[in-house]
Amino acid sequence: MSLHVAIGHAPGVAHLHSEDRWLLNTLPDGSALLGVCDGMGGMGRGAEASALAVALLEEHLRESEGFAPHRLRDAILFADQQVRARLCAQGNGLPGSTAALVLVSGPLAHVAWAGDSRAYWLRGGALRERTADHKLLEALIQMGTLTREEAERSSNAHVITRAIGGRRPGEEPVDPELLDHPWALAPGDRLLLCSDGLADLVSDEEVSSLTASAPVEEACQALVRLALERGGHDDTTVVIAEWEGEGPALFHTEHPFPPADQWSAPPQDEAPPPPPAAPTAPWSARPEVLLMLAGALVLLLAIGLGGWLVLQAVQDAQQTEAAP
Repeated sequence: MSLHVAIGHAPGVAHLHSEDRWLLNTLPDGSALLGVCDGMGGMGRGAEASALAVALLEEHLRESEGFAPHRLRDAILFADQQVRARLCAQGNGLPGSTAALVLVSGPLAHVAWAGDSRAYWLRGGALRERTADHKLLEALIQMGTLTREEAERSSNAHVITRAIGGRRPGEEPVDPELLDHPWALAPGDRLLLCSDGLADLVSDEEVSSLTASAPVEEACQALVRLALERGGHDDTTVVIAEWEGEGPALFHTEHPFPPADQWSAPPQDEAPPPPPAAPTAPWSARPEVLLMLAGALVLLLAIGLGGWLVLQAVQDAQQTEAAP
C-alpha cells in the first residue's frame, strides 16, 4: 500500500514533558498501523503509561494474525492487562493511557479505540466519520441529560470512561470500542488521528477545512499551530495519512514544535515587550555592601577610641604614682 504520513506534535504549555506517544509502522503481514496514545494520571506517570501502551500494542499486533478488528481489540485488552499489572499494582497512583488505532489493510481502514483520542476519515475536504469520545460528558449528552453547551462549561470535561490501565489489576478490563465496518479508502482520502490537545480546541469543521487541500505536512503544522494559538493547555499530537492507492511504501515526515511556552502567536497578537531591566549596580554601589562597609568603619572607630581611652588611663595612673 502507499500511505503518505505526517506527524505534528507539541507539548502542553504547563507540562514539563509530553505524555503523548504515537504509533506508525508496517506490520509483517503488510498492513500499516497508525495510533495515538495519551498518558494520564498516576502521580505524573502518564508518560510511562503511554510509552508502555505503545510498545505493548505494537508487540501484540506484530505477532497476531486473523480478523483485523479482533486483532485490534485483543491488542488493547493485552495492553490494558499489562499496564495495570506493571504500573497499577501498588502505590504511586493509577497511570493509564488512551488509545486510538487504525489498521490499514489494502484499501480498508479498521478502527478501535479507548478514551478520547480520536480517529477521523476525511474525503475531499469533508468529514465522513470519526470516533466518539469515551467521556463522562459525552455519555450524558447521548443520554439526553446534558446539552453540548452545558458540557462545554462543565468542570468534568476531561473525565474519561475507558482507558488502558488506570485501574488495579483485579478490576474489570477495558471495553475497547470497534467500528462495525471498515472505512473503504479511495485515493486521496485522509486518516487523521489526534490526542485531545487538538480535539478540545479545534472543531470538526476546522479539521476538515485545514486538511482539505494542503499537503499533509502543512496540514499537520496548521492544526498544531492553531491549538497552540488557542492556549495549548495539553500535549497536542496529530497524525495525518493520505491513502495514495496500492503501492509498496509507507513513508512519513515528522514535524515537532517547540514547547508551547516558547510558542509565539502571530506578531499582531503579541503583547508589547517588557521594558529593559535596570542595569545591575557594581558590587561597590550595592546598598548591602555599603551598609557592611559603614558597620565595619564604626567598629574600627570604636576599637580605636577604646584603645586610646585605655592608653590615657594608664598614662594618668603612671603620672600619679610618680608624683612626690
